[in-house]
Order: sequence, then C-alpha cells, then structure tokens
Amino acid sequence: MHAQVNVILNGGFELWPSQPGPAPPPPWIPTNWELKSGTTWRDDVNVYAGLYSVRLQAPGTELTQRVNARSGCFYRVRLWYQTTGSVVVKVVVSWRDAADVQISWPVDCYLTPSAYWQQWVSRLFGPPPPGAVYVRVTLYETPASGSYPPNYVNFDDVELLEYAGLELSYDDGVVDFYNSASVGDQNAVRFSLPVGWASARLLTARYYIAQDPGYQFTVHVYASDRSTDLTTPFTVTPTSIGWFDVDLSTRNIVVTADFYLSIEFMTHLKPDIGADTTPPFDGRSWCYYTSTGSWVTASADYMIRAVVSDGVFHDLYLAVRGTNDRIYWRCKGPADPWTAWSVIPTGSTDDAPAIAIFDNRLWVAVKGRGTNAIYVNTMDLTSGSWSGWVRQPGAMRYAASLVASPSYLYMAVTGMDDRIYWRRTGPGWPPTWSAWLPVPGGFTGSAPAITYERLTNYWFYLAVRGVGTMDIWINRMSSATLLWSGWVKVSGATWYSPSLTVDGTKLYLSVCGGNNRIYWRSANLGWPPIWTGWSTTPTGSTDAAPSIAIYGNLLWFAVKGRSPSTSVWVNSMSTDTGQWSGWTRLDGATPSPLSLAG
Repeated sequence: MHAQVNVILNGGFELWPSQPGPAPPPPWIPTNWELKSGTTWRDDVNVYAGLYSVRLQAPGTELTQRVNARSGCFYRVRLWYQTTGSVVVKVVVSWRDAADVQISWPVDCYLTPSAYWQQWVSRLFGPPPPGAVYVRVTLYETPASGSYPPNYVNFDDVELLEYAGLELSYDDGVVDFYNSASVGDQNAVRFSLPVGWASARLLTARYYIAQDPGYQFTVHVYASDRSTDLTTPFTVTPTSIGWFDVDLSTRNIVVTADFYLSIEFMTHLKPDIGADTTPPFDGRSWCYYTSTGSWVTASADYMIRAVVSDGVFHDLYLAVRGTNDRIYWRCKGPADPWTAWSVIPTGSTDDAPAIAIFDNRLWVAVKGRGTNAIYVNTMDLTSGSWSGWVRQPGAMRYAASLVASPSYLYMAVTGMDDRIYWRRTGPGWPPTWSAWLPVPGGFTGSAPAITYERLTNYWFYLAVRGVGTMDIWINRMSSATLLWSGWVKVSGATWYSPSLTVDGTKLYLSVCGGNNRIYWRSANLGWPPIWTGWSTTPTGSTDAAPSIAIYGNLLWFAVKGRSPSTSVWVNSMSTDTGQWSGWTRLDGATPSPLSLAG
C-alpha cells in the first residue's frame, strides 16, 4: 500500500493531563481520549513500550477516540493488550455521521484474555460508507460474570492505520481551456504505472469539472488497447465546479500495464472538463469521435487524474470448515499477523468452503450439510455485516469454487452428473446470477478449480481431476465471447482437486501428489500453457487438496496437515526470489481442504 498513517493521537498513552501529587485519584483520562464510562488509570508498571500504558478497571469502562474519516481510504486497528483476572475485553470501531451518530460498525471483536502482552490486529476495513464523517475507536472492559477483583485490562500502542493512494497526473493543475464534446464522444487520459511498480489497484478517478456541473456522464476504465473495459461502465453526476472524485476502490480494478480513464458525454457539450494547453504536452490525452469510430490524440492535457495503490487494499483471507461443521474465517495484511478465527453467524457444511473478494464483499459458497444444496453468503468489508445465506438453484457433489474478475464473480461446481457447471454475477446486491452453463466435454470426480487473468485477453481458467483417474486437465474460456479453448491434459497426477491462481504474468497450479507431497508449477498465459516442471514445497505433506493464492508478491499455500490430521498449515514463496517462508501451523482444526483468497 502506498501510504500508511496512524491517525490515532496519543495511542501510546504517554501524554496525560497535569495533576498534582504522585498518584491522582481515578479516573485519570489520557490526553486526546474520551472516557464514556467507568475508570481509567495511568500505569507505569505494566507497560508494553514507553513509560506508560492505560488501565481500564471498573465495570463497563469505555475509552474512546474519534477521528475524521477520509473518503476512499482503508483502515486497520492494531494494538497491544494484557489482562489481569477474569475480564471481558472488546474493541469496537464505528462509522459516524456529522452528528456523531453511528452508521455501522465494521469491527466489533472480543479479545481473548491474556496475562501476557498480546498484539491484536483487526481486518482491513473501508472505505467509509456514504454519510460517514468520523471513525470512532472504542476500548471496552468489564469483569466477567461471577468473577472477583482484581479485574482489569491494560492497552498500549493503539493504532488506527489509514491507507491512502498515490495520485497520477499529467496536467499542470491550471485550467487553460474548457473542453466538452457531442453525445457519445469521449475524452481520455492514458496512465502509466510508476517506475518499479508491477501492478496497482485503482482507487479513484478524478475529473476537473470546469463548467456546467449537474450533467451525467459515463465513466470508462480501459486497458492499454483503449477498448477493453476493466470494469463495467457506469454513470455519475458531478455536483459542483472543481475536482470531482469517483470512488473505484470497491471495484477490484488491478492494472499491470498502461490504462485509460475516460469521460463519455451523455449531454451535448456538457459538462466541460478542464484542459491544460500550456506546452509541452504529454501526448497522453485522447479524443474518441462516434462519427468516425476512431481515437485521435488531443493537443492538450485533459485534467483527468487517477489515484492508485502500490499493493492490495484488502487482506488475505482464509476459510475452513470447523470440526463442528461451522464455517470459520480469518485474515491478515501484508505485514500483520493473522487475526483470530471468526465464525459466520449461521450455516454449516460437510465440505470445504469457497471464498473470493468481489464488489467490496467477502463471498462464501458452501455445500449444505448433509445435502447437495448450494448456499452463498457475503460479508460487507465496510460494515462487517453478513447478508445471510441464500440457496442457489442446482445441486453439487463437492465443494464449490469462486473467483473474481473486475466485472464479475464466477462460481463453478461439479454437478450430480459429474459435469462441470459455471455461472457469474455482476456487482451490486442482491446478485443477479446468470444461468448455469455446462463446460463442453468436461467431467470430474472432485471439486473444480478456477482462476481469472486480466493481462492478455481476460481468460477464465478451469482445472479438474478426471473421473475415476488421477489425470489433470485444464481449459479456459474468454470472458468476452464465452467460448472455450478446449481441454488440455497436464502431466502429473492427483487424487484430489487441483488449485489454480494467477499473478500478472503467470498461471500457477498446485496439487497433492500420489505420495502426499505438495507440488506446484507455473506457465505462461498463452494457449496451450507452456509449463515449467513440477516442484515440491521444500517440506510438508497433506492428504487433501491444497489451496493457493497470490497476495502481493507472494504465492501462498494452505493445507490440511497429516499429523495431526486436522491441523492447519500455511507457507509462502516469493515470486521474485523463490525464497520460502517455511510452514507455520495456525491454531484451529479442520477435517476438509482449506480455502484462500487474496
């Protein structure tokens, strides 16, 4: 991520109001914080870092701080805590309107009591929902029911990390000329990634409205060919003269090469956008004329800008089926530990869950417990709320598979006739799924694996194990024409489902071999794929399908262990250097394969 700023003031609790005497009576409230209820103390004995920490010690103590929320930004809470006695500890983050009235709460988490200093990290959340002016962090403590003093919790180094982006611009910021066009015509600017960036996530499109706000226009985000949409075009209405920001952060637009932002005019000569006509020109501004159906370069620099991040503005997610058949999930940021396991409020399954991030939601698809029914649920990544399980038409033998593109969420399943079926939905809630369609000529005896690449021609890839064999097959479909390239057999063998993922230039495939070792290989994005040889992870084995995902510049692996048979393990390999992090056993247990989404 480009910019990371801690916006909490006095999160280390080193600043306190001046009071006479060595031990002022409680409550003693740390500077910049607000005590809603209960009692706080300055503690100079139980300290994680610095000279002091804050102690919450009373039934129902709430210590809180409110800061301004910034449009388009993402947030994460990170803190250290230590408990004494039997206490209930909770961290709540809420979005607030201009009157400081709560809109929603993206974080509402109980902390596990610990006699030793523990770090706790929330999931990444944001951007702020409409109407949100503030974000408020509240630390809460109360003694557990039936417990006896002493009961308290200490907090230290509390951070609310705000992640913002980098603005790309080629104009000089001075409006020299007003520019508009006829209905259907477009003005666009070509953007290039900063030096050293292999990819970026597009957060905001900025248009300078020079005259006639209040008129709708269509926003286009094009690939380097100026014709392929990176997201479904949509309309917006500027409300005033000046910079008009269009939020793209929830559309999951990741660019790996040059891209274009365009304004398509819906009203003749309205609105006008600003143009910089002071030489030299960058040669990045273009005009499209419907009368000729062609693009031509403009003799000006249009005042259209882009805000991008140099990483991912979401977390790496992991989901499992618990030993009680409930569905659990957790996540981590690039430099943060895994969060604690959270359970989806309702629902159960007897197979692995499938997860994907799309339209600012964490999507989960499962096979109903004891049935072949297909269920889907989503968690809003801004509010943290779940939509609730919705049964889908059709039936499946095994686990589902999910993957997101900039414009669609795809789902694939193995039908009761062992054929492979797929469908997709666009953004928005409730989803508008297409009908199930069979993959031509394909059958499998396991769950299918799917992934999506956006570098060449926006291909949807599918890998399966053959019916009654250990053969591995791969196919791909154009997301534009919905035509399949045809099945190609891949060397190697597995008794379980394969796993697929892509980065900007490579397709990755992983399987559990016949000897229970974990194998992987990569290929170019042409067809048929030209594969490297199979490699094994340096150590490790499993008796189930592995799950792989690209997150940043790391290829992550998650597997169910063999000893003990329900253990949860993760590993990662740098796609730059090939260096492995080594296997880490996570707490928790599962009888089924795991599911990663990055």
